[in-house]
Amino acid sequence: MPSLQEKRGVRLWRAAVMVDGKMRRKWFPDDSKASMRAAAAWEEETRKQLLRQQSQTSTACPCLLYEWGRRHLDWAMGFYADKTYVERKAELSAFLGAKPAGIAADNYSSVTAEEFAGTPGEAMEYLKDQREARSGNAANKARKNLATAWDWGKANVPGWPQGGINPFREQAKYPEERQPRYVPPREHVEAVDAHLRGAALSPLGKVLDDARLQDWVMFGVFRFALARRGEVFRLAPEDVNLVGSTVRMWSRKTRGGNLVGKWVPMVPALRERLALWLKVRPIKDKENLFLVLDQYEFCKGYYGKPFTSQQHGMERWCERAEIVPAFDRHSIRHRGALDLYESGVTVSTIQRILRHSSPTTTERYLESLGCDLANTREAMERAFGAGKVIRLPVRETA
Repeated sequence: MPSLQEKRGVRLWRAAVMVDGKMRRKWFPDDSKASMRAAAAWEEETRKQLLRQQSQTSTACPCLLYEWGRRHLDWAMGFYADKTYVERKAELSAFLGAKPAGIAADNYSSVTAEEFAGTPGEAMEYLKDQREARSGNAANKARKNLATAWDWGKANVPGWPQGGINPFREQAKYPEERQPRYVPPREHVEAVDAHLRGAALSPLGKVLDDARLQDWVMFGVFRFALARRGEVFRLAPEDVNLVGSTVRMWSRKTRGGNLVGKWVPMVPALRERLALWLKVRPIKDKENLFLVLDQYEFCKGYYGKPFTSQQHGMERWCERAEIVPAFDRHSIRHRGALDLYESGVTVSTIQRILRHSSPTTTERYLESLGCDLANTREAMERAFGAGKVIRLPVRETA
C-alpha cells in the first residue's frame, strides 16, 4: 500500500513492493490523489511481475507453510484494506506458530503444504482448538482467513498442491454466539454533536477553536453520511460538491480491494458544516480535508498531517459530553442505519446510502442491529400478496 513520506522536506507518495525478500521502491512526484493512485497501480503491476519472475526461475518447491504465509502477506499488504490485512496477518501468525496435532513438528511453519493437506483431521483439530481457546466466532474467522489464503497459495505459489480440497474450507462452521452490536440512543448521538458544536462555535457562530471545529465537522460526516473511518480520513476538498450537495466517499470495501469512490447526497446540516470548514480551515495546501490540528504533546510531531488512526478520539468526545457508555465511530453508522429502517426506508435505498455492494450484506447488517426483516417480509406478503408459483407444462417426448 503506498505511503506518504518526506523526501528532502517534500511530502511524496512512495510505492514499495516486497516479494520473496526482494524489495522495490518508487517515488511519485507529489502528495496528490493522482500520485497515490499511480503508486497503487505501480505496486500491483510490479508485484505481478516479480511473482511471474519467481515462478519462472524457481526450481525448488517452496511448499513450507512458512513460505506460503510470508508470500501471501507480502501480496496482501498492497491488496487489502489495513483492517483486513491486520486480521489476515494475525490469523496466519497464530496458525504458523501453533503445534500440529498429528504431525511431528514444533509448529506449522516447518510443515509442508502437502503434508498438512494429507494429514486427516489436522485442520479440524486446529479450528477446534481455536473454538475452545477463544470462541466459535474466532474459529470461524480463522477458518475464513486461512481458507482464503490457501486458495491464494494454490493459484500463486509454485509447487503448491493442486489436487484435492481446501482443508480449511471443508470444515463446517461452528455455531456462533454473537453479541448484539451496540447502537447508541439517538439522544446520546445528538448530545455529543451539541457538545462539539458548543466547543467549536460561539452562540453567534464565531469560530472559537479550529481543532474543535474540525471535530464537529468530522462528527457530522460520520453522522449524516454514515461514513466509515477510512472514508472520512481520505476525504479531500474535491470530494465535496457544494453545488450538487453531494460528497464522495472512497473505500476499499470491494472484492478486488481497489479504492472506489461513490457520491453520497448531503443533507443541509452536513452541507453547512462542510461549506464552513472549506472556508475557514487553517491549512489549505494539503491533499486531505481533515488534518491533525491538536498540539498536545503526543501528537505535536503530526501537526498538519492526515489522520491515520486518531486513537481514543471518539472516547474523548463522549467523555467531554458526559455520555456513558462511550460509543465508537462505527456505532454512529449503526444508529443511522437503524433510523433509516425505522423511518420506512427500503433496504435497497439503505444499501446505496451505506455503500454496500450487495443487498444481502445490507440485510445481514440490519439484522445484526435487531431489525426483524423476516416479519417485515411476512407483513408485506400479507398486504400485497405472496408470489405465485407458475407451473409450466411438461413437453412430452416421443
